Amino acid sequence: MSTHLLRTENLSRDFGGVHAVQNVSMAFGKGRIHAIIGPNGAGKTTLINLLSGEIIPSQGRIFFSDIDVTESTPHQIAHLGIGRSYQQIHIIGDMTCTENCRLGALARHSGGMRFVRSASAYGDINTVARQALEQVGLGDRAHVLATNLSHGEQRQLEIGMVLASDPSVVLLDEPLAGMGAGDSRRMVDLLKKIARSRTIILVEHDMDAVFELADVLTVMVDGQVLKTGSPDDVRADLTVQQAYLGEMK
Repeated sequence: MSTHLLRTENLSRDFGGVHAVQNVSMAFGKGRIHAIIGPNGAGKTTLINLLSGEIIPSQGRIFFSDIDVTESTPHQIAHLGIGRSYQQIHIIGDMTCTENCRLGALARHSGGMRFVRSASAYGDINTVARQALEQVGLGDRAHVLATNLSHGEQRQLEIGMVLASDPSVVLLDEPLAGMGAGDSRRMVDLLKKIARSRTIILVEHDMDAVFELADVLTVMVDGQVLKTGSPDDVRADLTVQQAYLGEMK
C-alpha cells in the first residue's frame, strides 16, 4: 500500500501542440499542505483539473488511496473524497450561505433522488452545512445571500462548500487571488486550521503565504516539475531562483 493519499505517474496532458503537463510524477502525503508554484503557463491549473477529473490525461495515471482514478468523472472523484475550489469563485449568488453549503454536502452525501425533495427535510445535511460555515468563520452569515458577501467572505464560502462534502483531499486553485492584506491573513489562518485534518494541494502566487503554509513545495515550469522539496530547500535552489523566484532569498 502506498504511504501517499494521492499520486500521479508520468501524467501528461496535451492541447493540440501544447504540452500543458509533461510526465509529472508527484505524491501527496496525508495531512500535509503541498503547494505548487510556477510562472503563468507552467501547467498548475491543468494539473489541478486532472486531479479533480475535470479533464482526462493524454497519458499517465492518477491514484487515490491506491485506486486508479485516471478516467473517473468529477462526480466520482467528489464521492471518493477529493474536493476543489476554482480560480473564479464558484458560488450561487442568489442563494444563502447555508443553501450553498447544502449543495456542497449533497455533492457527496446524497443519493440521486434526494434532489427531488426540499433540502430542509434533511437534518443531517443541514447540520453538515452549518458546521462547514462555522469552520470557515461564516456562522453568523448563514442566512445572508452569497452575492451580498465581500470578496474575502465569498472565498471563505466556496471553501465552506468544499468542506461540506467532507473531503480528505482539498484542491485549492489560487484561494488568495484578489484579496487585500486583512482577507489574506484570515485565509492563511483558515487553511492552517483545515490542514489539521486534511491534505491540501495548493496553487498560489502569493509567495509569502506559500512559504508560511507549505510543508512541501513543487515548482513547475513549462508543464514539468523543476523541483520538489521543503520550502527552505526550494528557496535556496539556484535553478529555481533563476527560473521563477528571482532574487527571493
